[in-house]
Amino acid sequence: MLELWRQRQGILPLRDDIEVVRTDGLDFSGRLKAEMDGWYLNLLATAPEELLVAEDCRDVQVNRNGGVMTVSLPEGVMRIVGVRLSCWGRSGVVVDDPDSVLARRQLCGLTRACREAPVAVWDRQAGELRLYPAAEDDRLERLDLVVRREGVYAFDRAALQISSID
Repeated sequence: MLELWRQRQGILPLRDDIEVVRTDGLDFSGRLKAEMDGWYLNLLATAPEELLVAEDCRDVQVNRNGGVMTVSLPEGVMRIVGVRLSCWGRSGVVVDDPDSVLARRQLCGLTRACREAPVAVWDRQAGELRLYPAAEDDRLERLDLVVRREGVYAFDRAALQISSID
């Protein structure tokens, strides 16, 4: 990835038969890596989903309790691309603010989402996803996550052409 980043920045070696050593302490590769990591984090947070690589994480641990399925998310989750339970009529709407009005509505059985308009509330602090509504026999049919893994850069190569992601 560092070599791709050097090319993106226009830093290509002109010659490969010499070696230059600096003694003033500047870690050029370290500086480029920090810049590259910042770009990558921004990409994971804001890029269109088609530029990202989502992982199928259906095999995570789940708990069922009172019409809610709680999913323990792996560490490093940056985005939830899609979630669906077997009984839902469509994929759930992901709400990433557990204090929002829509998320708070899920706490009461009378105002909770229905199977035709399901809701998934992502609590980043707790590292979990709560799925509404959920019956005892429901199973997790889809859970696609964008996960940041240390030292791994997974994205569509077309993202390198984007100067900044907003």
